Amino acid sequence: MGDPPRQPLTLSATGGDRATAYAMSSKIVRRDGLLLCTWLESRRQNRWAWVDPQARRVVGEGPLGGPVRDNHCGTALALGPDGAVHAVTGGHASQMGYCALAPGRRDGFTQSQPLPEPGTYPSLVCDAGGTLHLTYRRCHKGTLDYCRRPAGGTWSTPRVLVRQVKPGYVNWTNALAIGPDGRLHLVFSNTRPQPDGGLYIGASYLYSTDGGESWRQPGQAEPVELPASVDALRLIEGPAPDPSRIVPAERVAGDGQGPLSVQLHQLNLSNPVAGAAGRPWVVAHNVLAGEADLWCLTDDTWRAVPLAPAVRECLPGHRIHAQSTLSRRADGSLEAVLMVAPEDSPGWGPAGTSLVRIRFDDAGAVRSVEPVCPARADMATWLPSLERWSWRAPLDAPALLYTQGLVGSWSPKHNSLINDVETSVFLDLP
Repeated sequence: MGDPPRQPLTLSATGGDRATAYAMSSKIVRRDGLLLCTWLESRRQNRWAWVDPQARRVVGEGPLGGPVRDNHCGTALALGPDGAVHAVTGGHASQMGYCALAPGRRDGFTQSQPLPEPGTYPSLVCDAGGTLHLTYRRCHKGTLDYCRRPAGGTWSTPRVLVRQVKPGYVNWTNALAIGPDGRLHLVFSNTRPQPDGGLYIGASYLYSTDGGESWRQPGQAEPVELPASVDALRLIEGPAPDPSRIVPAERVAGDGQGPLSVQLHQLNLSNPVAGAAGRPWVVAHNVLAGEADLWCLTDDTWRAVPLAPAVRECLPGHRIHAQSTLSRRADGSLEAVLMVAPEDSPGWGPAGTSLVRIRFDDAGAVRSVEPVCPARADMATWLPSLERWSWRAPLDAPALLYTQGLVGSWSPKHNSLINDVETSVFLDLP
């Protein structure tokens, strides 16, 4: 018999109900043989902890910035080439903050400084020259915005990259990655109104080869004219609309708020990963169908590996949930952790939600599928965040953060974004 699986390390028993959310934001960086992890506590205070992965213990912890507005304001981390750790504490219709931890230090983040404009869901990366690149949702404007900060400099004036065309709510699930050649890769949701009043829920991709000055789409010689409207951009899933991604008009018309809202079907992307040839990989979800595909861009064409058959073979009676996280290993293989839920448990983070880890070879073929941990029928095990792949510091295997607990209750008279629900925050070490 093989060795029993290692138990995850508990980082907190008082995490918030979105402690390790969301897929856009990197929650783990590795420096000097230690892991720096961040999560959001139940009283809406971001926390950090240094973990010794060999000893499997916490060797330092503390607060990151001040208390934030609600449970959607988690931190995004990025490691600079000089060893500095950069952090953007996400706002939620409120001001985002920026702070940093100097090279060699394990505590003493600088005092948080406001970013140029309010934003939500930050995705932060740092290139080989030390420039920070940040994308986020511009609050109340329906735009996906970008700004950057050169090493030792200040944040640039934000630029609008993409505008939505549907009225009301949008969640871009925007996420950045950097390739081995320094290319910036950006994926984001693309939700388009249909002529009959329905909605098509897809995804798009842009890249930059000049440090964020201009942005392009595959197969097009000229840069995209910014700001771009989503209906002018190519879809990852191809030019022909996928009928299974269309929300019928009658459902859109009768949509309300809460965990069954059509709004939450826009949460449909992992973070991207750039492979050895600079090709981007991303998991794109079809929440309506309970499915997801691993997509790879090859010769300007996106190709898909369906993941639902492997998940359902591992966990019969389950569907793929709304989000996932993706990383890479030094041997060229890929690793994804997907949220899954019982077929009869709709909604956002229902009890019984659990995590499945899928390993792929360097061509994207499924190598193995296994649960991360036993499912809990009385609570959700969800919001996975894999340690991100970096070409400056290749990983033998990524660590994984996740949340286990109940989701804050929702009602029209109760703001579920502000609650004192306590959860457990776990770190799964390879």
